[in-house]
Amino acid sequence: MRATETHLRQIIREVLLQDATLADVEPEAATATRRYDNRLPGSEDPHIYTRNRDISVNRRGAKRLWNKHADLSFFNDPQSLFVWHYLGFFSDNKSLYDYFSLDKVKIGAVPGIDLPARDELSCYGKIVSDMTHPPDEGPYFTFKEYRVTFASKGDAETEWISRASPEDIERFKSSGLRKRPYPGMSFTAFPIDRAGAQEAKARLLEEVIIDNWIIDTYYIPSGYRADHETEYAEKLGLKYEIIR
Repeated sequence: MRATETHLRQIIREVLLQDATLADVEPEAATATRRYDNRLPGSEDPHIYTRNRDISVNRRGAKRLWNKHADLSFFNDPQSLFVWHYLGFFSDNKSLYDYFSLDKVKIGAVPGIDLPARDELSCYGKIVSDMTHPPDEGPYFTFKEYRVTFASKGDAETEWISRASPEDIERFKSSGLRKRPYPGMSFTAFPIDRAGAQEAKARLLEEVIIDNWIIDTYYIPSGYRADHETEYAEKLGLKYEIIR
């Protein structure tokens, strides 16, 4: 059944010359989501796990619609879309210790290194045919396993895992902490296939959310505490490479 649905979707896209973004297939939802966009002074920080039910429902709904329409065979194919994560790009926590504290992990059974991590992670993505190497923005991870759960041409202002409270962690303990787009962002920013990804500025997807991820290689700039980071990577059993 799944193969038949995929084939039908491919036929429909060919007839329509490909859908590019979520707005093309969900125009009514794209309009409705904007009513929750509150950026007035004193409004809620978009990066926390909100207690506002309307905003939570809207976040989940946008992500659910993306998964309904997205060509996941494209987004999850490492031969088509290259995915990487800059360490601490927004938080400035650019050390392995900030991700894998030795006092909180068990060597040999570290989620994200030895087994799939359930907490979602914000990454960047670029079509492989356009990619030579990631822009020089600091240390980064590549992955040998992952599943894409959302993609955006811009910063989708998803929740920051580091801002999760103990209550949030308890609430999401069965699934892992989720990352979802903040209400108000135009659905035209959410590509659902290769055509949409190609429309992004410099064909760069600024936010690609992944779960069930395992790191393949940790790339460390030679001038960035390389000795400390390589020593720590060795303790964790993580493959690394020094880049210049």
